[in-house]
This record gives sequence, structure tokens and C-alpha cells, in this order.
Amino acid sequence: MDLPYYSVTLVDYQGNVDGYNEFINQNQNSFYTGVLNSLSFNCNDNSLGVTNTYSTVAFSTFQDIEVSSILLVNFYGLFVSTNLCSMTYTSSNVSIPITSCVPNTNLNVLTVTLGNTARLPSATSYSLLINGISIDSSQISNYINFQFMDPTGSYAIEQKTSILTTSVSQNFPIYITQVFFAYNNPVVTSSLFLNFTLPRSLNND
Repeated sequence: MDLPYYSVTLVDYQGNVDGYNEFINQNQNSFYTGVLNSLSFNCNDNSLGVTNTYSTVAFSTFQDIEVSSILLVNFYGLFVSTNLCSMTYTSSNVSIPITSCVPNTNLNVLTVTLGNTARLPSATSYSLLINGISIDSSQISNYINFQFMDPTGSYAIEQKTSILTTSVSQNFPIYITQVFFAYNNPVVTSSLFLNFTLPRSLNND
């Protein structure tokens, strides 16, 4: 936010001015970054070394979210490879349009541009769903720094950090329920068909 213009006038009980002071800082490009009202970060699978899981960023702001604002997610000990994101009001599950969801070349910063056509209220719980998340098992800490930016992406209005609580990586079995061939003759080239169940959902990317 731009530091404000303010004026202070000291008056007595009869309304006579005893003192006056003002500070003018409008359009001086002096900005400060506030702290988000709340922030939490969690993944569908929090195991170290997991790939292609999805994660949820739940947050609330002190300031209204302007039209076409930008959300910046900085990943530490995690990687993101997706252009699939979705955002909702947590309480009502109303969808908020997203114009773009783009990771940088190092896959550790995700820029989300909102497509809202009206200002979104502050002190409201929002949920940002991000696909294509991988957790780096070589890092001792895994966390995000989430920034709510102005529509130009030049200034962080509010930000906060959230640590991901991870678990030890484990191998989840894939259960094969049926095996059959198109032709059962052992000397004939045939197709093999498998029916199986996965231990967790696969994402589109």
C-alpha cells in the first residue's frame, strides 16, 4: 500500500486551532507490504519425494482483492509443473475465474492471474487448488511464501509463509485385479489387458 497523506489538527474545547501538522506522501511510490490475515498450505500426499500431487493454499486477506490481481506462490523444497489451478470461496465453494496459472522456468514460482471482474472482499476464506506439485526429499524444510500482488504484479500488498508438514516417503502398492489376453494361444501375438486400482488419484498434468 502507498503510505497515506494525513493531517492532524489539535483544537480546544471551543474549536480553536492550537496546532496543526501534515505529511504528504501521495504518489511517491513508497509502499509497504502487509501480512495476510491467514495462510495454510497442505498437499493431498505430503510424502517426501512424491510427484504429481495436488496442493491447497487456504488464505484470507486484510485488504480487498482488486480486479485482475496477481497471486504469487514461491515454493521452497517443492516444485510446480502445471497450468491448472482453481480458486473458490471456501465457505460457499463459489468458483473464482483464473486467467492464467504459469510456473517459471525453475518450477519454483507460480504466477496466478485472477479473472475476477469485481472486487473480492477481504476477511473471506479463499482456497487455491494447484495441480502438479512435487516435494523435494533432499531438502530439510518445505514451505511456501504466498504473496497477494497488485494487478500489475509490481508490489506485494500482503504476504505470509506457511510450512508444509511432510511425512516419510513410502511405496504404495498398485493392486492388479484382473489379467487377460485377447488370444490365449501361446504362439500367437496378442494384446495384454490389465485392470488395476491406484492408491491415490492422478492429476491431469
